[in-house]
Amino acid sequence: MTISTTQTWLKNHPEDNFVRTQYLAFLSRWGTAEQRRTAIATTQTWLESHPEDTNVRGQYLAFLSQFGTIEQKRTAIATTQTWLQQHLEDTSVRTKFLAFLTEFGTPEQKRTAIATTQTWLQQHPEDNFVREQYLAFLSQWGTAEQRQAAIATTQTWLQKHLEDTNVREQYLAFLSRWGTVEEKQAAIATTQTWLQQHPEDTNVRTQFLAFIGKQRTDIGNIADLIIEQWQWLSEQRQASQNFWSAFLPVVYHHASPKVYFPIIKLAFQQHSEDAVIQNLIFGYFRDYLDQVTCYALATNVSQSRLPPDKWHTQICAANFFRDQGEFDKAEKIYRRTFGAARAQVTQMPALAKVIDFINVSYAQLLLLTDPPCPDAAIRKLNWVLKKNSKHGYAHLLMAQAFQIKGESCFRWAKAHFEKAVKFDNWLNGFIYCQFGCFYRYAIGDISAARDCFENSIAQQVNLPACVELAELDIEDGNLEQAKLRLEQGLALPLLKRSEQEVLDKLSERIALLRQQTGTMV
Repeated sequence: MTISTTQTWLKNHPEDNFVRTQYLAFLSRWGTAEQRRTAIATTQTWLESHPEDTNVRGQYLAFLSQFGTIEQKRTAIATTQTWLQQHLEDTSVRTKFLAFLTEFGTPEQKRTAIATTQTWLQQHPEDNFVREQYLAFLSQWGTAEQRQAAIATTQTWLQKHLEDTNVREQYLAFLSRWGTVEEKQAAIATTQTWLQQHPEDTNVRTQFLAFIGKQRTDIGNIADLIIEQWQWLSEQRQASQNFWSAFLPVVYHHASPKVYFPIIKLAFQQHSEDAVIQNLIFGYFRDYLDQVTCYALATNVSQSRLPPDKWHTQICAANFFRDQGEFDKAEKIYRRTFGAARAQVTQMPALAKVIDFINVSYAQLLLLTDPPCPDAAIRKLNWVLKKNSKHGYAHLLMAQAFQIKGESCFRWAKAHFEKAVKFDNWLNGFIYCQFGCFYRYAIGDISAARDCFENSIAQQVNLPACVELAELDIEDGNLEQAKLRLEQGLALPLLKRSEQEVLDKLSERIALLRQQTGTMV
């Protein structure tokens, strides 16, 4: 049937509601503006003469949300409020009406809806559809007191409705935003028990993982929970994309890197061609992938049409190519993404952070080229530091740019190194080690260099700082101390690809130190 013939058919079959519902859904995609306006008017009239209908009424609200005028939406809210008062047993329209009010209701209408729905739920304790939508509605528009009351009543309700999944999912999402630490801990414990009794359920399990992923590490023993979910996952033939999308971030943020590898391997086995899973694996675990796998994923990510909230991952792909010396490939990605972000940043202010990330990443590339371009890098870094004067990594690159410019700029380099240390959010020893190298090789201040390398190791033991200190100990004739430093650095586990690359880069210096200190290979 075409749109015109369906219009005629509906005139000849005024009692039908099934085709009428489908017709509205069809018009949403394929109708003209005039056809949609006509459908709104005729459906409004039809509903007045068919007050017992629920299917068309629910679809009409969805249709109005897309194509109705402000006045039509206001009218629909008023008429639906009256209709619901007369049809207290309805759940379908009531659920859709709460969603409609979320977008188009006034504050007063939302407050009224919360109060009336609360009363309605007390009178309909077995309902779960309205209860689920009510929690979503309350999460946005309720008061702190109403939310706390909803948490308490939903806890009790779930204890009496153990087979429910819909409310249980929404409750976890609600608690994630509004629950206290104690309430979240209780939800983790009860959901854990529930999943043991309902191992076949994946929807609640997926929401549970999303819930865990948003919690601080002091809430429950998240590492043990991850192992438990991993054991369940390893017994499944295939877990959904949604499950993996919730599980991988939790693993990255809360699990030991030692468990990354079997989990990544299984994700690849189950979703080897899935672009979403590939992007997630690269986005979170790129530092733990082997060279060949990481290169393949970086290529796929850089060629994917990702939404703006995933452009950060594309810059990470460009950074991978940059660090492999493929500067042209990296530069093309920087330029392409920068142009797209600049074009949309007015509508999406969050893209400002992507633009800053591009500028910092591009500046680093400019310092790595042969010959380097420190002035161009400084211009990009100034753009970032004007907006965020506490950007530690931007200060580090600025220091390195001034260092490249030569001795006349060393005072500026030193000033930025000091700020980089001050605003270091990583505290992994890297920036202090770079500062120490500046003192040792550029200025020749060995005492200051040693202090920086000591501070680096105090933050986090790392191989480069250990090698630098061991060499300084050799120069001082302190072979035993040099041996201890070298052993300390070489004892570190090589979990990241970058750690193996650092070891390879330092291999000749390490070999010489072993020879000088008598350290066994």
